[in-house]
Amino acid sequence: MEQLKTFINIYLQKLNFLSNETIQGLIYINLEKPFHGNLLQIRIQGIEEINIKFSEFVGEDDYITTYAKESNNFLNYSLLIYDYANGSNRKDFQIEPGQYQIPFQLKIAEKLPSSFFYEEEGDKGSLKYVLTAQILSNKTNVKPLSGNKEIFIGQKVQMQQQITYTKIRTSTFCCTSSLINYNVQLNSNCFSPNEIIKVRLDIDISKCRDKLSNFTVKFMRRLEMKANKGTSTKTEIKTEQNACVLVKGSRIQQVVEFLVQKNIKLTCQGQLIQLGYYIEIVPNTTKKCCAIDQKSFFVQIYIIPAQDQIQNDNDTPYELVNKNWNPVQLKQI
Repeated sequence: MEQLKTFINIYLQKLNFLSNETIQGLIYINLEKPFHGNLLQIRIQGIEEINIKFSEFVGEDDYITTYAKESNNFLNYSLLIYDYANGSNRKDFQIEPGQYQIPFQLKIAEKLPSSFFYEEEGDKGSLKYVLTAQILSNKTNVKPLSGNKEIFIGQKVQMQQQITYTKIRTSTFCCTSSLINYNVQLNSNCFSPNEIIKVRLDIDISKCRDKLSNFTVKFMRRLEMKANKGTSTKTEIKTEQNACVLVKGSRIQQVVEFLVQKNIKLTCQGQLIQLGYYIEIVPNTTKKCCAIDQKSFFVQIYIIPAQDQIQNDNDTPYELVNKNWNPVQLKQI
């Protein structure tokens, strides 16, 4: 019979979770020889890492490039799963060689930012979560016996349906102020990949002195990454989609729809990484002005995981891939 090497593995019913959800899984332990220790714990860590570059022109054709890095361990929570010594606290206790299997449950905190990964034009940013199962050693300078697994966590946002936003904005075209009365309704404040954002416009421009030709409705993304203790910040603003609404009278009533792409990144509200989405409505004039203050209208929205993103990607139980697995069954304390 083939001899298995010493290891700790984590099996999970699934790999994708939402904030405030409970992680359920199994810890597999195989010891080839005795290990001096008795406490088995599960730990969840949340880690942000930033590596961004900045280019600055120092002449007509020359520029210098500087780099900024930052990391942030924003979550570090451990839970005791099992005590092999049954509370005796013996410093000489050791776990005998063998195979062990123990189920565990771990509740995820309610408000955590979504997992995130970004890499483009030399800039990198990530926010990840790692589960680590480890047996702590009772000997000085002996590392714990451990195994880990990366998981995905999606940020949970309170969902609201059919939200109406009303505001009067003053836009200036060629030093002339004009009042625009916005009444904008969204079918929700939260959207998942492959869902449709419906923007219902009811805009009164009867008090607008200048001739408006159209409104541009934009589905926007704003990414901000911070490094060097917040002193170095890189911001990327990108138009995901846009639509043009023509002005044909003193009141504009129209519905604009945007399809959320399947591969879109989720809203992420970390400390170093902040990725947000919003709807922007921009008035456009027919005048060619030297000075324009358009005063766009903004509505914040959130991109959250789809249900199938949370349900899939399950692990394969270890006993199904190794015929020599015949463990002692333990219970979480």
